[in-house]
Amino acid sequence: MKTLDEIIVLLQNRQFLKVRSVCVEILHKDRLNARIWSFLGQAMVGLGNGNMARLCFKRAWLLDPFATWIERALADVDKVGPGQGDKQVLKLIQVPKVKVTATILTKNSERTIVSCIEALRDTVDEIIVVDTGSSDSALDLVKDLNVRVNTSHGYRIFRSSKLCHLAR
Repeated sequence: MKTLDEIIVLLQNRQFLKVRSVCVEILHKDRLNARIWSFLGQAMVGLGNGNMARLCFKRAWLLDPFATWIERALADVDKVGPGQGDKQVLKLIQVPKVKVTATILTKNSERTIVSCIEALRDTVDEIIVVDTGSSDSALDLVKDLNVRVNTSHGYRIFRSSKLCHLAR
């Protein structure tokens, strides 16, 4: 495996296919390495593969959102053609879908429960409302909001309720 300095030398010597190969090998083991994604983007620019370069630079930027080089990198991409897809790079970029569940722990929240659920609705896959013994109309308000409702009247400690429902 090459070191970062060796990859830089390969880039300086315009050995873009070798850089691509080395970066793909490294990314198979560490997909969260922003620097390697940026090197792969540079190699793709050198190979005239603008679409793949853009994807690589955007992944690097996602992993390092304070990167100051992104404007220059994307300007370089605009100077080369779109190129062709690279199956290995596309496979590395794919991220498996993960289900995100929001759990709302509540008690007597009739004033805020509906707005809380509405604020979460478009950002998560599932919403679970865990009521810890409301005596107001909070549970009646959420019945028609397409959320799962659990009650925990037996739990005296809020934390215990939270842990119990996260494990379900």
